[in-house]
Amino acid sequence: MPIKTIQIGQYNTLTILRTSPNGVYVGNSLLDEVLLPQKYVPETAKEGDEIEVFVYTDTQDRPIAVIEKPFAVVGQIAALRVVDITKIGFFLDWGLIEKDLFMPHDEVPKGNKEARETQEPIRIGDYMFVKLALDHKTNRVIGLGKLGSFVEREEIDLQEDEEVVAIIGQDTDIGYRCIIEKENIYYYGMLYHNEIFGKEYLHGQKRKAYIKKVREDGRIDLRLRKDGFDGIADQSAVIMQKLDDNDGFLPISDKSSPADILNYFNMSKKTFKKLIGNLYRQRKISIDKKGIKKILK
Repeated sequence: MPIKTIQIGQYNTLTILRTSPNGVYVGNSLLDEVLLPQKYVPETAKEGDEIEVFVYTDTQDRPIAVIEKPFAVVGQIAALRVVDITKIGFFLDWGLIEKDLFMPHDEVPKGNKEARETQEPIRIGDYMFVKLALDHKTNRVIGLGKLGSFVEREEIDLQEDEEVVAIIGQDTDIGYRCIIEKENIYYYGMLYHNEIFGKEYLHGQKRKAYIKKVREDGRIDLRLRKDGFDGIADQSAVIMQKLDDNDGFLPISDKSSPADILNYFNMSKKTFKKLIGNLYRQRKISIDKKGIKKILK
């Protein structure tokens, strides 16, 4: 049955209209409803209740509702992991258990001639930037990989130290490719390896980030922490939490090796020294050769 007021590829707040052996039907009227399979139905749900669901088309192109939350909805850009490659295209993990997102081969960005000659083939496990779109002929949600018309390259309205959202994609030899999101405008960026401490798993994540530099050629460099002490002050909570988890004492101080500090706190020694210096001045910790200790008030 065609649906008119229910949006495919989006979250919808719908009413439970009736029950069936397979689940419950949710919608805006008996003439505009979609099945929510039994495994997704809350135990306390009853007819007349409202419920937020995500709606997509299943493998037989039937509209279906789920309470799972995908990594992105129609209209958004995301970095998604390739889980299968076939003759017709790529299948990407978009956070739904029952169905992967399809992207046709002809949606892979080609780049210029020089880039094509040096570009490595896409493999299972790689991350690709895609914009989710609705194919109005089939009502299927698909991925678009050619983002040229969606990503701003010319008029870059970004300033150094400005807070943005970074969609983190594939790792490269020099860093992570990113797409920067600001007020529904997208830009390309790069998060270099020397801006990352520890072995953080960043692929596919959306992270708060800061503009490090906007280059003359339009390339944008990112950092995960704001420049200066303001950017590290909020990490004091990490140290205090570690102290609470270890009976108020840690065998780490400003004399410890960078490797030990990185292992304990996932931060550089320089950052750590600034933080414990500030905590010491606030009389929250004491420092000696053995380590740092929380001051109980």
